[in-house]
Amino acid sequence: MKLPADNELKQTFFDLLATPITVTPLPACTIDKKNAAIGDFTGHGHLVLAVADLNFANKSGAAMTLIPAAEAERGVRTNDIPEGIIENYSEVLNVLGGLLNMQNQIHLLFGKVYRPGKDPLPPEAAAILAKPAVQANFNVQIGKYGEGKFTLMA
Repeated sequence: MKLPADNELKQTFFDLLATPITVTPLPACTIDKKNAAIGDFTGHGHLVLAVADLNFANKSGAAMTLIPAAEAERGVRTNDIPEGIIENYSEVLNVLGGLLNMQNQIHLLFGKVYRPGKDPLPPEAAAILAKPAVQANFNVQIGKYGEGKFTLMA
């Protein structure tokens, strides 16, 4: 499974969020997986996870429709993703699915976002989260909204 590089993520996020984006590769996943928003992509027997800290999930979701940064920060402080922001973050991942499809010869579909403490992960996703075969880890700065951590794994 081929995962996108930092420059490809940067362009995709910039095109979608219309704000300056900086994407920096990280050597390892530093996200607290118990407090992560986890999106899944499935197709043709493959499963890819998008693992985001609450900073990235809230800030990218807020940036998509110009929800005030203070609302994104409130989600981070309360260890949650508010309804309007989770819908937007789901769309961020849906668009990211197109980039995953361009990287591979299979068609992956975005499924849903599993919120920490609210949505249990399916066993297949929990297994990948515990021991991914491949992963790409990033720090993402989203314009005036701030930064967050984002990892893709399969």
